[in-house]
Amino acid sequence: MALLERWRPETHTFHLPIGECTVTLEDVYMLLGLRIDGKAVNGKVNQDNNICNELLGDPLLDDETEGDTSSQARGQAWGWSRMPSLAPENERPFVFPFATKWSVRGMNYNRCPKHAIVVYRNLLDHIGHDDFVWRPYLGLDHDVNHDDVAVWTAKTPTIRFTTVEMHQSDRVKLQFGMLQHIPESPTCLGNWHQKRVDAQWDYSDWRDFAKDMCRQWRNRRQHILMEPVIQGVRPTQQYMAWFRSVTTQQFVSEPRYLMDSRQLASSSTSAGPSNQPSLDQVSNQRPQTPQENRGRPRRQPNAPGCGTGGRYNRAGH
Repeated sequence: MALLERWRPETHTFHLPIGECTVTLEDVYMLLGLRIDGKAVNGKVNQDNNICNELLGDPLLDDETEGDTSSQARGQAWGWSRMPSLAPENERPFVFPFATKWSVRGMNYNRCPKHAIVVYRNLLDHIGHDDFVWRPYLGLDHDVNHDDVAVWTAKTPTIRFTTVEMHQSDRVKLQFGMLQHIPESPTCLGNWHQKRVDAQWDYSDWRDFAKDMCRQWRNRRQHILMEPVIQGVRPTQQYMAWFRSVTTQQFVSEPRYLMDSRQLASSSTSAGPSNQPSLDQVSNQRPQTPQENRGRPRRQPNAPGCGTGGRYNRAGH
């Protein structure tokens, strides 16, 4: 839940202190083992749900996994793979599909207690550049499907029956090992972004469904990122300065506000009042005690969709 609070529908990304990130097509393939390249999934379904098990195999993360629903478990698998310092201790090795690492019982939650949302909010508030793994699948043993790899970086709508979500890959280039520039304004999907998956039961005219979005998906290979991959790439100071200027301060505070007050006092005494700590100096520092609940309001179900609301609307990005 603490991670979901940081989802911004305007940009189709999570907003963390280290920049934007999201669940990419690569994550879907690597964590769940699902094929990416192919036709959009929509149309009338008259088959029993059991056909999904026949086609996809047994669920990787079922409803009994550590007491969470399968959708929550999938989100946790993504977060734990990207932010291992927040993950429970688990001796199970990574085996494809890699979400199976988190499908076992008996994991040690001592460093990340379950259902402690205030603790997780605090940890996410203070996450640093060294705490987030931009490319978690490097070095893991698996022969990838090259047809899928070719479209992992495509900036394209993704379609599941009546739900449409934008794969805003240009805003998360660091997840593909590319230098992140200041991105263009996010793509707005209009009313399609407000649809629910259960709306498919009342939809009949599938031939005309989201024609423009389906066309973009068919042409996805024309919208892949073509920039060079750089080993060990990190967010630039220019990008971070821009990001902090446009994101909501409700979720991303200036680093000096998250430091232990004793550290600030010590810094001021030794270096003088005008010598303020830089981003690089404080990005990885954590408080010595958990922060109290900040009373962060949750986004309402009927909140504006992509392209509206938030500071992005006013800043133009």
